[in-house]
Amino acid sequence: MLRTPQIVGNALETAINVGLPSSGTSFVAGIGCVTLSRNPETDRTECGGCLAGTNFIGDYGGSTVVENATGVVSPVTVKVTITSEACQDAECFNELYDETVQDLRQFINPRNSTFGNLTLEINNWANKRVSPHFVIFSIS
Repeated sequence: MLRTPQIVGNALETAINVGLPSSGTSFVAGIGCVTLSRNPETDRTECGGCLAGTNFIGDYGGSTVVENATGVVSPVTVKVTITSEACQDAECFNELYDETVQDLRQFINPRNSTFGNLTLEINNWANKRVSPHFVIFSIS
């Protein structure tokens, strides 16, 4: 059963992967005091850190616990893996690393823009996840 950090981690990974080259993949290893790891036997994400040994956060009946998170900032640790058949030496890998970091910075927070494509991809993920018959808000 997924807990909130796992769901957020999955959303971030899906969104970040859009900004990576096709040979790249991301894994969210931590959100705030929560650590996330992949169980190699089940390939499922497991919570640790301050949530180690706790049960699902929320209601089993389908409702969620929602609190206003405006202004809340939590550090996020992301591991990015990129493979390259073209790079055969340290200089090439360093260039690939620098290029990837620059591309991700632009993807997350482009110059002269309020928000980047990462924000758009997180919103796309959320919109796909919400059932079509579920109304988030309406304006009358």
